[in-house]
Amino acid sequence: MHRFISLIIILSLLPIAVFAGEKHDYTEELRRLDTVIVAAPQYEKVKLERIATLRNNLGNTKDAASRYNIDMQLFEEYRSYQSDSALATLQRALLLARRMNRKDLEGDCLSLLAYQSSNAGSYADSRAMLALVDKSALRGDGLFHYYRAEYHLYNELGYYSKIQSVRDSAYAMRSKYELLAMNCLDKNSAEYKEFLCRHLFFSDNNLSAALRVCNEWVKLVPENSREFALVAYYQYLIRMSMGAEQEAISWAARSAICDITHAVMDQASLWAIADYISGSDLSRSYKYIEFSWQCAAKFGTSVRTAQISPILSVIESKYKDELDTANHRLLFITVLITILAVVLLFLLYYATKQRKRVLSARNDLRQRNDDLAETNHKLAESYNKLKEANERISAGSARLHESDQIKEAYIGRFLSLCSDYVDRMDKARKDATRLIKAHKIDELYQQTHSTERKEKDVEELYGYFDSTFLNIFPTFVDDFNALLKPENRIEAPDNKLNTTLRIFALIRLGIDDSGKIAEFLHYSVNTIYNYRARTKNGCIGNRDTFEEEVKRLGKI
Repeated sequence: MHRFISLIIILSLLPIAVFAGEKHDYTEELRRLDTVIVAAPQYEKVKLERIATLRNNLGNTKDAASRYNIDMQLFEEYRSYQSDSALATLQRALLLARRMNRKDLEGDCLSLLAYQSSNAGSYADSRAMLALVDKSALRGDGLFHYYRAEYHLYNELGYYSKIQSVRDSAYAMRSKYELLAMNCLDKNSAEYKEFLCRHLFFSDNNLSAALRVCNEWVKLVPENSREFALVAYYQYLIRMSMGAEQEAISWAARSAICDITHAVMDQASLWAIADYISGSDLSRSYKYIEFSWQCAAKFGTSVRTAQISPILSVIESKYKDELDTANHRLLFITVLITILAVVLLFLLYYATKQRKRVLSARNDLRQRNDDLAETNHKLAESYNKLKEANERISAGSARLHESDQIKEAYIGRFLSLCSDYVDRMDKARKDATRLIKAHKIDELYQQTHSTERKEKDVEELYGYFDSTFLNIFPTFVDDFNALLKPENRIEAPDNKLNTTLRIFALIRLGIDDSGKIAEFLHYSVNTIYNYRARTKNGCIGNRDTFEEEVKRLGKI
């Protein structure tokens, strides 16, 4: 018996142990979710087209039974899209059922109205609808809908009640109607697995059994269907309770994707993900919670907005704090760049002043050399004078050598403070002087006419721009490629950008005018426009918002 009990304990803990040691990366699911959110208006457009078709058919139909069937189809479309429209459609169907004197259909409509009302937080309306149902006229799905509505009403009352006695009474009634509803279902059906999974999870807190039933349930539901969103959400709830957070978020993302692709506005998965990732990916979290809020507002119930509001407030506060931090950091960098610019201007002024002094010193040296040459001619006339002159020349040479050493040290110290640009100008002046003395005017023209020096200067300017930009935004190239299709991604060597990346680097810095970009990169405006258009054509998402996404790339 002791061994049997030990085996049971080990088996019951096995799922938890498996999930505790399992690491699941949900990054790919979140990328898919991001793409689906961008395309959400297209999915909603498809739903609205179906609704428009049904409403058009309803307007062309006179038969009460056919109109009833169309209204029930409309209700299915509105049920998770707009609560008020769903209720209005059911009320219209209820009038048709009464006109046809169909007590069974009337009871079914009242049960669905009660369920939809309690789901929207209108518990008094739900009670009133259920009180009007003639249960003796209900059969099959109609009876199940009635028991399910009673179950849902008491479950909501128990969950939101602040009085313990009221909560206990409501949960007792919930258990009663839960059993009655399950008795109406085939035990191998997805609906039965849903009730059983919910009971094991919420009522019994039996996580391993709930997960086992949920795994059976998921096999009965087509993937990417609207029903799959619900079973995936329960996978998220159970696995999160078992500590398998990574895989739980993966299931929540799959649930949210199904909700969005079916234009479901009454959703819970997306704002659950937003709450979870708010500490690690605040930008994405804010995008998710903002989208969830829009969906809840479109669904039109106070219950969902009340559930999302606290999470929205917390994430908005975090997002504002992060923006303030980024703005302070940007202000600091701007001040630092301004100071460096002032220092650079001072150094440029100092270098120019020193260059003038060097030119003056070289003119003086040239004049002295001329004087020495004249003296050498005079010393040739006489040996004695030559000896005396040689002594003077030796002394003069020593002084000149000493002077040269002093000047070389001074010039070397000065040149260490000058920019490369001053050195190049000085070298160009020397070359020009030499060629003028040699009367090589054609060669001097060729050198000054050549654009090779300009091209090198431009290349160095680009190198300085590339290294400075990549120091500020080290992840820019990877983030930029993430916005492009795989075949359009750009490979860039370390610490260097190509023309396309420079164009969008300037856009990232806020310079989005093609004329200014063309002036900086020495291209025509039309060429810059073609680069931008070709790159946007290769993006993954919406090409119209591509450059706005580029402006948000990269973390400083």
